[in-house]
Amino acid sequence: MKPNLFLPVILSLCACVELHLSAQTQSTRAATQENKNEPASFEPFVITDDRLIDRAFAHNEAKIRFYPDEDGAVQFEGNVTMSMKDGNFEPVFWADGIQHTWVGKLNIMGYAFDGDQNDPLQFKIDKNRGYVYLKGKGTVTLPNKETVVLPKTKAASTPISQPADSSAHAASNSRSWKAIAINFGSFELTADSTGQTITRVAFQFQKLSCGTLQEVSGGVTVTGEWPITNREFSVTISPSPSLKITLNGRFSHNSQSAAGTWKANADGTICSGNWVAK
Repeated sequence: MKPNLFLPVILSLCACVELHLSAQTQSTRAATQENKNEPASFEPFVITDDRLIDRAFAHNEAKIRFYPDEDGAVQFEGNVTMSMKDGNFEPVFWADGIQHTWVGKLNIMGYAFDGDQNDPLQFKIDKNRGYVYLKGKGTVTLPNKETVVLPKTKAASTPISQPADSSAHAASNSRSWKAIAINFGSFELTADSTGQTITRVAFQFQKLSCGTLQEVSGGVTVTGEWPITNREFSVTISPSPSLKITLNGRFSHNSQSAAGTWKANADGTICSGNWVAK
């Protein structure tokens, strides 16, 4: 079962999520801005609302798809970054650079999104501009009850053009290995098309217990660049100030498999084990 966006979460994308909204009154306005790169037949659309930009987090290139379940509750999927808060991991939804896709009827923070099933609404968080509409068909009803039909046409014509995804070709040539780690869970390693750099690690913890962490389950995905030298590599991440995870490994001669060790440092408590991947 996928997570419900409005219930508590404990390091689990299969758990539920609570969005912590600011108690302060937020001023909300929908703004249109002229952009020379946009076709003349369409008007750009930007929502300016501080609640839709979480400036506490660094720039993030995640792409998240929101959709309703059979009861109308908001569900999500995608490469979601997790952040530690009050001892628990929570998903990061509103950092600068994150791209959202809205499918179907969804309500969040006073906004009602209704994205077309075949051509859903897409927005991107821009810390300098706001919540920027990219493309797609549908409507957005603002907190003041004004409904905006998107795309906002001046005269019916061609759809808004989007820059080509430069990562698409590289992603199609990337390679992945799935690993099982004793007393840890599992994870997936992804290397770039050259096979010389690890670019992504997707962790799936299964009742991980180490120091202050007890029977933690859920997923954390990280991206970066970790070199592979003489078939060996080391990946170290810190999902929170109190947790550091290190993977050391070595690929086989034909790169069909890999094996190594994992180590977790939870508030000074060291836990470790072995893993194998193919």
